[in-house]
Amino acid sequence: MMIRKFNSILILIFLMGFISNRAQVYSPIDTADTDFRTELKLSYESIFEDYNSQLKSNYQGKKKNELLSAFKSFQEDFLEEIEEGIYVQGSPFQELLEEILKEIQNQNPSLPSDLRILVSKHPNVNAYSMPDGTLVMNMGSFKFLENEDQIASIIAHEIAHHILKHVLNSQIKQIDDDISGKYKSKIKSIKQIKVGQNSQAFQLMQTLLYEQGANQRIQEKEADSLGFVYFQKTKYKNSEFVNAFKLLQRYDTIKPMGLPKDVYAKYFDLPQQNFKEKWLEMEDFSQYDYTKFIEKINKDSVASHPEAVERIKALQTNFPVLAQTESPQTPTEKFLELQNMAQWEEVPNLFFLKQYGMAIFVSLSRLEEGQDAQFYKYWLGKSFEKVYEARKQYRLNRYLDVVNPVEQSESYQQFLSFMWNLNLEELKNIAEFYLQTEV
Repeated sequence: MMIRKFNSILILIFLMGFISNRAQVYSPIDTADTDFRTELKLSYESIFEDYNSQLKSNYQGKKKNELLSAFKSFQEDFLEEIEEGIYVQGSPFQELLEEILKEIQNQNPSLPSDLRILVSKHPNVNAYSMPDGTLVMNMGSFKFLENEDQIASIIAHEIAHHILKHVLNSQIKQIDDDISGKYKSKIKSIKQIKVGQNSQAFQLMQTLLYEQGANQRIQEKEADSLGFVYFQKTKYKNSEFVNAFKLLQRYDTIKPMGLPKDVYAKYFDLPQQNFKEKWLEMEDFSQYDYTKFIEKINKDSVASHPEAVERIKALQTNFPVLAQTESPQTPTEKFLELQNMAQWEEVPNLFFLKQYGMAIFVSLSRLEEGQDAQFYKYWLGKSFEKVYEARKQYRLNRYLDVVNPVEQSESYQQFLSFMWNLNLEELKNIAEFYLQTEV
C-alpha cells in the first residue's frame, strides 16, 4: 500500500489554527498530486489484470465472459475515480485505517496479507469491499462514528464480505438467474398494468425487489458474524461492534437536518439584491402516482442493510458476549481530531463531488450553528457559482436535487424550492457577493 507522509505543516495548522484579524480557516486536503494518482492507477491496473486472469482460469464460456464484462466495467469506473482524485493520499485518515487493518490481520493470521484499504472523499458513512481485496472507507464515516473501535468493526465486516466472496457470488447469481429472462415477465406485467390498478403494480414491484434483496440481507448477516469472529480477537471493545451498526443504520445516507425558514432572508437579503418572498414558494405535491412513491415499498424487505435491531439480535444470539453491558469506549485524541477534520472536509468534498446543492445546504447549516463564517461563506460563493454555471447551460439537475416529497424532509424541500426559484441573474448576484469572502 502506498502511503505518503501527510504534510506536517497542514497538521499543525489543523491542530492549532492560527490567529489573525480574520476567523480561523481550515485548509482542505489537497488531492491534486498527479504523481500519486498516476502511481495508484498503475498499481490498480496491475491488480485488476491479475484478478481478471484468475477469472479467466476459474470460469468458462458465457459465465466467464459476463463476469469479465461486469468487473471490467467496474474497474474502468474505479480507475476513472482515481484519476479524478476521489481517493485521498497519505492522510491521517489513511494512517489510522492502516493501523486498524494491521491489528485485525495480526490477530487473525489466516487473513490474506495483501488486503489494501483506501479513503474515499464521499461524506456519508459507508464502506465497501472489492473482490480483489481492496477495502474502501468513506471519509464521512469518521464524522458519524464515535471511536476507532467502531471504525475497526466496519473494516472487519468488509473483510468478511471479501473472505466470503460476496461480490463475486452475487455477480455469479445474477448471471445464473439471467435476470433479463427470469424477471422479464414480471417487469412486463408491471408495464402492462392499466391506470387505476396501482395496488396490483405495487405488489408485483415489491415482490420483484424482495427477491433481489433477500440474498443481500443474508450476506450482510453472514458478514456481521464472520466480521465479529475477526473483531473479537483484537484489542477493540466487543460492544462497539454492535454500536457501530446502530450508527450505520441511522446515518446510512446523508439526511439533511432542518433549516429554519428565516435563514433565507438572513443570508440572501443582499445589498445589491433584496430578498424576495416568492423565492420560498413551494409546489403542491399532494397528488402523486404510485411510481413516485418509492418509499411505499417496505424498506425492511428490500434494504441491503437490515434494520439494526434485527442484525444486533442475530449477533447476540450467535455471540452471547455481545449481550453483556459494557461502558462506551472513550474515543482517543487522535480519533477526535479526525472526527473534527472529517466535518471540515464535508463541504469541500461535496463540492469536489459536484454535489453543489448539498454543499450549499450544509454550509447554511454550519453557519446557523455558529461555525466559521469565513470558511462556509467562501464555499457558499463557490457552490453558487457552479449552480449559476450549470443553470446557464441547462444542466442544473445534474448538481441539484429535484423536490421529492416522499424521500425529503419539509425543510429540505423548502431549500430545493428556494434554489429552483432563483433565476439566472439572482444566482449570479449571490455567487458574486459570497465569492468576495477570502480564505
